Amino acid sequence: MLKLFEHLREKHPGMATYIFGSSVFVIVVSLVLLIYFLRQDRAKKEQRREQRREQRRRARQKR
Repeated sequence: MLKLFEHLREKHPGMATYIFGSSVFVIVVSLVLLIYFLRQDRAKKEQRREQRREQRRRARQKR
């Protein structure tokens, strides 16, 4: 794989730059999406936790 990339870099520098750049772009986008979805999941868990707390408060007040 490394030899192939070295060959591309020597013979076709534009194509090598395009492949490398697109690979970096895919990695960055993947990381951004991972962080986004993990934060959304955390927010959903926090919302559920708040709903449970509120239900417990209401149940205690009814007693």
